[in-house]
Amino acid sequence: MTVTALMGSPRKTGNTAALLDASLAGIKTANPDIDVNRIDLNELDVKHCRGCSACQRGLEGHCILKDDMTGLYEMILRSEVLVIATPVFTFSVPAPVKAVMDRFFAVSTRLRGRKIVLLSTYGDTLEDRSGFLNIDNMMKGLCGYTGMDYARKLAVSSAMTPVKDNTDALRTAGDLGSALVRPESNKQ
Repeated sequence: MTVTALMGSPRKTGNTAALLDASLAGIKTANPDIDVNRIDLNELDVKHCRGCSACQRGLEGHCILKDDMTGLYEMILRSEVLVIATPVFTFSVPAPVKAVMDRFFAVSTRLRGRKIVLLSTYGDTLEDRSGFLNIDNMMKGLCGYTGMDYARKLAVSSAMTPVKDNTDALRTAGDLGSALVRPESNKQ
């Protein structure tokens, strides 16, 4: 099994990174043989989708934009599980996450059946006013469109305690990762 984790926060050691790292540690603890690719989206050159639809006119899976998304497509299409780790930025995902999600359009029919996991952090004390629900709905829509399985989600507030100091959140993230790759969790 291959897992590709897309880190959407510009803070390499921030709250979202702590949550993602705990989840990936849970995956490796449950099955050390899992191939895990952790990609920091802020380090990539991913252009915004131009909406030209060239990818849909006989070129499915071949976006005309030449950038780091080309290699990312290959990695994602080899993966059974896709983890998107994102903070809430102004009631949505940061621009690098949105750019990648928009570019899924080129491979939309080839994503069917993959599991997608959402890990998110937010700075409010209440989830329902933090903007997380917008991201959750975005993921539901993406999965409905592509046929991916929205397997799990975890949203954690960092308003009162940084995630790196939130042992309950880190344990939950680790358990989520472990459960994701256990053989019994992969049965239909």
